[in-house]
Amino acid sequence: MPDPTSLVTDGFGSLEFWKGQITSAEEKINRYKESWQKNVSRQIGNPLDTIPTTDTVVVPLDHANIEQKKAQLYFRNPDVQLIAAPGHEASADALQAFSAVVNEVLGSDGVDAEAMMEELLTDTLCPSGIGFSVLGLDVTQDGTKPVQVGEKPVSKVGAVLDIEPVMEPIFEQAPNIIHQSYFWARVSPLMGLLPSRFHGSNFDRASWLGYKFELDKALAIKAFGLTEDEAAKGGDTPDRLNTDEKPTGGKDTDVVYGYCLSVKGSLYHPQIKHPEEIWRVILIKGVDRVIKFDRPYQRYAPDGITLMGLRGHFIHIYTPRYVSDSAIPPSDVSMSRQQVGELQKGRSQMLLQRERAKPMRQMNISLVDPAQAEKIKRGEWQEIILTTTSEPICTEVARATYPRESFEFNRIIKADINEAWALSNTSRGQEEDGGKKTATELSLRASGSDTRMEKERNRLLKWYLRGAEKLAGLIQLFEDDRTTVQIAGEANAMRIVEWKKDALPI
Repeated sequence: MPDPTSLVTDGFGSLEFWKGQITSAEEKINRYKESWQKNVSRQIGNPLDTIPTTDTVVVPLDHANIEQKKAQLYFRNPDVQLIAAPGHEASADALQAFSAVVNEVLGSDGVDAEAMMEELLTDTLCPSGIGFSVLGLDVTQDGTKPVQVGEKPVSKVGAVLDIEPVMEPIFEQAPNIIHQSYFWARVSPLMGLLPSRFHGSNFDRASWLGYKFELDKALAIKAFGLTEDEAAKGGDTPDRLNTDEKPTGGKDTDVVYGYCLSVKGSLYHPQIKHPEEIWRVILIKGVDRVIKFDRPYQRYAPDGITLMGLRGHFIHIYTPRYVSDSAIPPSDVSMSRQQVGELQKGRSQMLLQRERAKPMRQMNISLVDPAQAEKIKRGEWQEIILTTTSEPICTEVARATYPRESFEFNRIIKADINEAWALSNTSRGQEEDGGKKTATELSLRASGSDTRMEKERNRLLKWYLRGAEKLAGLIQLFEDDRTTVQIAGEANAMRIVEWKKDALPI
């Protein structure tokens, strides 16, 4: 059965259906927006918005914790090593050569996965507790070119016995690809889209995933074939997690906003049968038609049964933990935001105490020369209170001391924050509070936080390798032999070419 060329006309899976799904998904994300923006303001050091309102101390603990935990969870790209899928044979040399190609694409000259991970971990640790990313292939086409697709016999003119027929090549027009590049990029959590009823943590099991994108009007017209009127309808009010970066002026009409969905096609279209087919749906805000409905990252093998290429959704989502019946868990900053606020308030109170506890003296002005008295009145530091009764002439005024329990309260708050983040003073390279500790005590404390940190690191690594597996499926399907030779060398490239003849199954 041929692939469908459009969505179903009415009802489940239609254009109106997907508009409703997108609206519900945006409402779901908007419920978290205010809290996420508060978390970002803490990271960049904005002061408290409650009392005290002056001279509020900003404790950059969120920033320190985020950078410390990012370094412990992920400090460089892991080297990916490939093994043959069950039931699929490949030589060790071919797998090793293909591993080199995958690692090269993951590197800074390819998708730059390290930069993407830096951004995504900041999202999951600070504002949102969920990180959205998208994988794919960008292709630049310049017209078409003739490509040989087979041969056909041509009889020799005048020959009585056509024992050795002449073979004539068969050509078809194919896209002339002048450049292609893979991408694996972070998407802002404010732009992410989840089905309103999805509450799991394995996002490849979701029936669909999506994200909202913004594109300059001229680029959108070129990329999607929009008319000027359609592009003019695609504007929207921009939004940012960092409100300092939010553009002002209301609706932005120089940018076109759209939606890209990764859909399990068999659930929404009767013509699609394979449950692992991933279809792409692209809509433009304000435009009442489907811009794209295609399957760009998968193909069928010659047997017509085996699906090759991308495995799972091309939108790849990470969460560091799971909260029951919620696909969006709180971030680490969310979990400790109240304690950091208390710490900042306590430090602000300390500052006010220091301001009010400046050294002060009182002096009997009636016993001082009037010219000297005028100079004394203008003093700003270590102020002098002028009286007519003090004896002796000048004496210090007693100052109130800051209560000791406030410092103990400070220590308790820091311990609560460290516990929430699975960090410790030892892991930071700092001395433990509360006096000297034995080596055994320090070792036990470190092992407790290390166990949880290792669990979170393994979860992140598993997610990263799953993304690398998706990217490898795209490389295996789309990479041309010329680029493979440049990365792996001619000898290894030949091994990969022989291996790819069988094609990796999904």
